[in-house]
Amino acid sequence: VPAPGPAEDTTGAPRPLRRRVRGATLRSTADAARQAARPAPRPADADAVRSALEEFEAAVERAHRDSAGQTAPHDRRDQNHLTEGAEQ
Repeated sequence: VPAPGPAEDTTGAPRPLRRRVRGATLRSTADAARQAARPAPRPADADAVRSALEEFEAAVERAHRDSAGQTAPHDRRDQNHLTEGAEQ
């Protein structure tokens, strides 16, 4: 009696083949290699982060103060005008 093939079980009835997922085995190998090659993240400098955050908060506060003093434009042409420092 010949041995059952890969698509047959011991009863001789064909069993469904598993569907191959393209790159399924490569993905896990590539991710592991990428993770191993990536340097460990350095801890953030607390003083630099605090300084950047304070700078951002001050800029937001200035923007709130500047926009509170402006009135809504009555002319459509004024809506396209950029405030000082907002030019790109």
